[in-house]
Amino acid sequence: MSDLDKEEVVRLAKLARLALTDAEVERLTPQLAQVVAHIDKINELDTDAVPATSHATGETLPLREDREGQSLPVQTALENAPAVEDGYVVVPRILAEH
Repeated sequence: MSDLDKEEVVRLAKLARLALTDAEVERLTPQLAQVVAHIDKINELDTDAVPATSHATGETLPLREDREGQSLPVQTALENAPAVEDGYVVVPRILAEH
Protein backbone atom coordinates (compact mmCIF):
# COMPACT_ATOMS: atom_id res chain seq x y z
CA MET A 1 0.00 0.00 0.00
CA SER A 2 3.00 2.29 -0.31
CA ASP A 3 1.62 3.65 -3.60
CA LEU A 4 -1.04 5.80 -1.98
CA ASP A 5 -2.86 7.96 -4.52
CA LYS A 6 -5.49 10.69 -4.35
CA GLU A 7 -8.36 8.27 -5.05
CA GLU A 8 -7.32 6.14 -2.07
CA VAL A 9 -7.16 9.23 0.17
CA VAL A 10 -10.67 10.22 -0.96
CA ARG A 11 -11.89 6.66 -0.27
CA LEU A 12 -10.32 6.64 3.20
CA ALA A 13 -11.77 10.08 3.97
CA LYS A 14 -15.21 8.86 2.97
CA LEU A 15 -14.87 5.81 5.23
CA ALA A 16 -13.84 8.13 8.07
CA ARG A 17 -16.76 10.44 7.23
CA LEU A 18 -14.40 13.33 6.50
CA ALA A 19 -15.25 15.96 3.93
CA LEU A 20 -11.97 16.97 2.32
CA THR A 21 -11.53 19.73 -0.22
CA ASP A 22 -9.44 19.09 -3.33
CA ALA A 23 -6.68 21.19 -1.77
CA GLU A 24 -6.72 19.07 1.39
CA VAL A 25 -6.58 15.86 -0.65
CA GLU A 26 -3.65 17.31 -2.58
CA ARG A 27 -1.83 18.24 0.64
CA LEU A 28 -2.65 15.06 2.58
CA THR A 29 -1.80 12.50 -0.13
CA PRO A 30 2.01 12.78 0.18
CA GLN A 31 1.76 13.06 3.98
CA LEU A 32 -0.32 9.89 4.28
CA ALA A 33 1.99 8.15 1.79
CA GLN A 34 4.90 8.92 4.15
CA VAL A 35 2.95 7.53 7.13
CA VAL A 36 2.13 4.34 5.23
CA ALA A 37 5.76 3.99 4.11
CA HIS A 38 6.87 4.34 7.74
CA ILE A 39 4.38 1.69 8.86
CA ASP A 40 5.61 -0.61 6.07
CA LYS A 41 9.14 -0.16 7.43
CA ILE A 42 7.97 -1.00 10.96
CA ASN A 43 6.16 -4.09 9.64
CA GLU A 44 9.51 -5.40 8.36
CA LEU A 45 10.76 -5.81 11.95
CA ASP A 46 10.93 -9.31 13.36
CA THR A 47 8.64 -9.24 16.39
CA ASP A 48 8.22 -13.00 16.84
CA ALA A 49 10.17 -12.98 20.11
CA VAL A 50 8.34 -9.97 21.51
CA PRO A 51 5.48 -10.92 23.85
CA ALA A 52 2.10 -9.39 23.16
CA THR A 53 1.12 -6.68 25.63
CA SER A 54 -1.98 -4.62 26.18
CA HIS A 55 -0.12 -1.84 28.05
CA ALA A 56 3.30 -0.44 27.33
CA THR A 57 4.35 -0.21 30.99
CA GLY A 58 2.80 -3.34 32.47
CA GLU A 59 1.20 -1.26 35.21
CA THR A 60 -2.47 -1.61 35.97
CA LEU A 61 -4.86 0.86 37.50
CA PRO A 62 -6.41 0.01 40.84
CA LEU A 63 -10.07 -0.89 40.44
CA ARG A 64 -12.77 -0.22 42.96
CA GLU A 65 -15.49 -2.67 43.81
CA ASP A 66 -18.74 -2.15 41.89
CA ARG A 67 -21.47 -0.95 44.20
CA GLU A 68 -25.11 -0.25 43.59
CA GLY A 69 -25.92 3.39 44.21
CA GLN A 70 -28.37 6.18 43.69
CA SER A 71 -28.81 7.23 40.04
CA LEU A 72 -29.24 10.81 38.89
CA PRO A 73 -32.84 11.89 38.48
CA VAL A 74 -33.74 11.96 34.77
CA GLN A 75 -34.38 15.72 34.84
CA THR A 76 -30.93 16.38 36.36
CA ALA A 77 -29.24 14.16 33.77
CA LEU A 78 -31.00 15.99 30.92
CA GLU A 79 -30.35 19.55 32.16
CA ASN A 80 -27.17 20.05 30.14
CA ALA A 81 -28.29 18.17 27.03
CA PRO A 82 -28.32 20.39 23.93
CA ALA A 83 -31.73 19.02 22.88
CA VAL A 84 -34.30 16.85 24.66
CA GLU A 85 -37.41 15.18 23.31
CA ASP A 86 -39.81 12.96 25.28
CA GLY A 87 -37.24 12.48 28.06
CA TYR A 88 -34.39 11.49 25.72
CA VAL A 89 -31.28 13.33 24.51
CA VAL A 90 -31.63 14.22 20.82
CA VAL A 91 -28.47 13.51 18.80
CA PRO A 92 -27.68 13.82 15.07
CA ARG A 93 -28.39 10.72 12.96
CA ILE A 94 -25.18 8.98 11.92
CA LEU A 95 -26.58 5.87 10.27
CA ALA A 96 -28.58 6.00 7.08
CA GLU A 97 -32.01 4.42 7.06
CA HIS A 98 -32.33 1.33 4.88
